Amino acid sequence: MFQTRRTTLRPLRDGDTKLLLDLWNDPEIQALIFPEFTAPRRERFVEETIAQWTSVPSFFAIVEDRGTGRFMGHVGTLVLSSKNRDGRVAITLGREWWGRGLGTEIMQWVVAYNFKELGLHRVSLMVLQSNERALAVYRRM
Repeated sequence: MFQTRRTTLRPLRDGDTKLLLDLWNDPEIQALIFPEFTAPRRERFVEETIAQWTSVPSFFAIVEDRGTGRFMGHVGTLVLSSKNRDGRVAITLGREWWGRGLGTEIMQWVVAYNFKELGLHRVSLMVLQSNERALAVYRRM
């Protein structure tokens, strides 16, 4: 497990599919992270997404509150090209955690990890223009 000042980044465990499904089925969160239409997702969607992330070199972690152990969301880096050492970062936090600087804290940790530990040369991301909070974090980075 890894830690930031206020969070723990841990591997997937049994039961995390339900937590991720609840997170990704929040209509407001869906509208900010998925380019497709907002619609109820099934458990299989979560399983397929996680399989996609873990089928190639990657880093994927569940984010928990360091003090309470409560689920907060997820963060990860999908290595797009091992040869070119290029990765794409993704982070999603539940709404109750917004506005506290946690996204910035986690992104600072994961970007440093990508360069220092994974040996990446480039880290990129995709963000919807409507996701103003995420854009603010990414601009700070």
